[in-house]
Amino acid sequence: MKYPADFKHRDWLLFTQQALISKVNPNISTEIVDRNNGSKVLIISDIPEGGIKDLLFITNTDNNNNYGYLEEFNVFRFGASIPLNIPGLSEIVQNIYRYSDMNAFLSKSTTHDPFNPKNFVNSSFKGQSFTEFVDELTALLPFTTDTGSITTTY
Repeated sequence: MKYPADFKHRDWLLFTQQALISKVNPNISTEIVDRNNGSKVLIISDIPEGGIKDLLFITNTDNNNNYGYLEEFNVFRFGASIPLNIPGLSEIVQNIYRYSDMNAFLSKSTTHDPFNPKNFVNSSFKGQSFTEFVDELTALLPFTTDTGSITTTY
């Protein structure tokens, strides 16, 4: 395959991550978007509750020219276009993502699975799935939609 002249390491990272998501579940929506500042971002959406546990992400290494990270995380009521307001969830998921990435790097794994409950260390959470974690969190937070009673997507 011949790549365009402006093909960069970040493009390889984004295209490969996009292909990895599609390989796990071709029904999950992925889109590489150019930003005004010249950067690019991969937007992953329409992740079903039961499918998030299977997602794999490319592990960052100390010899890559780019760093993949989770910038934002949202939960949607199934079919809705506006995310639910779940205070602190995006920051929690970003930390879990970094922890999963670090452990994969240390174990020399090329991919990691941040939505696997094994990544919820130093937590009292004993559930079996990421969706269960979100359901428990929303049940605890006042004035937040309890996701345990609705179907959601990520």
